[in-house]
Amino acid sequence: MCGICGFAPFDAQRKPDERLIWRMCAPLISRGPDDAGVFTGGGVGLGHRRLSVIDLQTGSQPMSDASGRYTIVFNGEIYNYEALRRDLAKRHSFLTTSDTEVLLYGLIDGGVEFLGKTNGMFAFGLWDAKERSLLIGRDRFGVKPLYFATAAGQGLLFASEASAIEASNLMSNAIDRQTLALFLAWSYIPNDRSIFIGVEKLPAGSWLKWSGGRIERGVWWDLSAKWQSAQANAIDRSAQEWREEFGRLLSDAVKIRLKSDVPLGAFLSGGLDSAAIAALMKRHTAQVNTFTIAFADKSHNEAPLARQSAEAIGTTHREQLVNVSGADRLLSIAATLDEPFADTSIVPTHALCQTAKQFVTVALSGDGADELLGGYVTHQADAIYGRVSLLPSAMLKASRWAVNLLPDNHRKLNAAFKLKQFFAAYPRPAAQAHACWRLLFYPDALGSLLLDFDRSLNIFASFEAAYDEAQLLPSLDRFLFVDYKTWLIGDVLTKSDRAGMRHGLEVRSPYMDYRLFELCAAMPASLKRHGRASKVVLREFVREILPPFVTSRPKRGFNAPVAQWLCNEWRDISETAFQSGAVESAGLSSEFVGKLWREHKSGAKNHGFRLFNILSYLLWRSARKESQ
Repeated sequence: MCGICGFAPFDAQRKPDERLIWRMCAPLISRGPDDAGVFTGGGVGLGHRRLSVIDLQTGSQPMSDASGRYTIVFNGEIYNYEALRRDLAKRHSFLTTSDTEVLLYGLIDGGVEFLGKTNGMFAFGLWDAKERSLLIGRDRFGVKPLYFATAAGQGLLFASEASAIEASNLMSNAIDRQTLALFLAWSYIPNDRSIFIGVEKLPAGSWLKWSGGRIERGVWWDLSAKWQSAQANAIDRSAQEWREEFGRLLSDAVKIRLKSDVPLGAFLSGGLDSAAIAALMKRHTAQVNTFTIAFADKSHNEAPLARQSAEAIGTTHREQLVNVSGADRLLSIAATLDEPFADTSIVPTHALCQTAKQFVTVALSGDGADELLGGYVTHQADAIYGRVSLLPSAMLKASRWAVNLLPDNHRKLNAAFKLKQFFAAYPRPAAQAHACWRLLFYPDALGSLLLDFDRSLNIFASFEAAYDEAQLLPSLDRFLFVDYKTWLIGDVLTKSDRAGMRHGLEVRSPYMDYRLFELCAAMPASLKRHGRASKVVLREFVREILPPFVTSRPKRGFNAPVAQWLCNEWRDISETAFQSGAVESAGLSSEFVGKLWREHKSGAKNHGFRLFNILSYLLWRSARKESQ
């Protein structure tokens, strides 16, 4: 796992300043603390920071082919690289045992079509000195990030993080206020945008080619087409056959992610998803290291459940009660994120990665299981919403009024919170109602919060576009498709990547294996969700390897008790951040923020998620100003 960056000037004969590439590499040091390298030649500069995981001795980058024509920088892992290497070795002489060299020669032989043979998570930049062209690409699901920008009068920039492009000093680095509005609404930045004007994220499963100042773009793996194809070509199987094939593929997805030349372990929460991964790891390796952290707040603390799972599986388990809620940790997170991010689980995930890094360099996670098999309460709400919306409008309005009278409390995703989120969506169409479950600020509230809010901005646009793109899919699959295109890539994967890379820890997610996705895309909806039961096929499969007290556990999530922390451990830092001058200078309404803060402190309302969102942006902005 690494950090990559590059610059291709408009003048294809120009050799970029090596110092510029080193400046871009500097913010990526935590992604690659073990090694660094720069390549500059006529038409391109490439930079690389390395976290050594495979081929520790000879896998340094940037890496060139034997002829010197092609040079690559690569971030990620290709899990089936050994099989691909055997075929490529018939035509090429390999000097390393790395997956980087496999990708290099694979792209030389097959172009972007070669990516379809890979199973992995990655982002890369490939320079062709003869054609004077730069090809960049990203993995199927967007597990690894890749930003790019065209600097006016200069050329093309790309990097693993927006901060590396900012460090080039070739962009204005001005905040995109529309993107800020979307961040405040959802707590993360949508996949195609960045917080900086002129900087974009390359979409998952796509590529971009730069040549002589011209840009050509394409898609090498289309999520919608693959989903529809999987359903159209689905094999008629019994429930048992589906379960057996699911188990076979999940087991193999875990197995191929155990390839590592450094110590490896797994995250273990109190839930089903991570327990299944740990149990399958145990099938393939004698010792499994698992990690969890503990909260003092019992409603959020899953450590006792994780301990039970570890004992049942037989892992070497490490549980730590760390100072997750300390102000220093919050400031550290804000200072090291390349863009603002406010999913509350970033706090415990940051602590978990820090703990795991003390013992391992690679950790397997349960990310992606909920999107794969309909594991969120949102998916249950979607089904209920479709039926409830048929009731008389007067009854629904009365229900919404009554629900809003329920008192708030600070317990984890309590019933009052769920009911308020559910009825707040009425009477919006299905795509918006699905999105509203995670919405923090509706357009009217954004208009009160942001001093310059553009009221023509459709905050639901990405959800509606994904919902329309999946119109041929069954109802549950359609909503899962929306999650893949929005929440998963923008929030879940971003959180794991940034938290892991902050501590030089590579996080691998077996549930993100494309073979498993294609199987589940074809699978009947009843094997994903059935009534209130979620992840049906996974629960059925793991009964063979986990005790009933694990397989029957409901989903709890990995949220943090930020509502309490704001009033206690974070009170001083919040009081400072929410001062009118600081809020106004950030382009936010001090009157509106002050009202939220007073209501929350008094206990009249629970604005924990909203205030954490605002606080995260203010701290990120302050840290960025201090570093400049």
